[in-house]
Amino acid sequence: MPSKLSIAEAVADLEAQIVDLEAKESYHAEQETLHREQRSAVAETLAGIRAKYEAFRTAASEIGEVVREHRPAPPRPAPALEDADVRTTASKLTAVVISVKREEDTFTASSLADELNRRYPRRLGHEVDRRAVSMALRRLMQDGYVQEVEAGRPFHEAVYSRRVG
Repeated sequence: MPSKLSIAEAVADLEAQIVDLEAKESYHAEQETLHREQRSAVAETLAGIRAKYEAFRTAASEIGEVVREHRPAPPRPAPALEDADVRTTASKLTAVVISVKREEDTFTASSLADELNRRYPRRLGHEVDRRAVSMALRRLMQDGYVQEVEAGRPFHEAVYSRRVG
């Protein structure tokens, strides 16, 4: 500040500073009120979510205890091949083919479909599609008879193996 200010200029400068600081104080007071309201709203939402989380966690642990108590049924045995000329389903033949595989052998729906078409053309009566074998594999996986070794992706088939035990 120059040392040769007139009294009128100094008073005007101080008044301008007072108006500016009062505006800033008012703005910050509004922000404080707004933030206090937002904080209380967030705290309410947080309390509700925590309550739901605890209820979910309790329910999940109770379900886990029930699941541990009830063991699933053993995998269904593969159907026997009595008569080679009798027609049967692709699902049953898929289970038969898998039953003779070792636990460490891996296979895909396409490889099983090719094997079924090569080994049982008369029993099937038609060519088995890999999609039909894939559905049979998913059912066998749900029953615990096979396990997925590698998940399928858009351009790669899922890889399965036989589950033993």
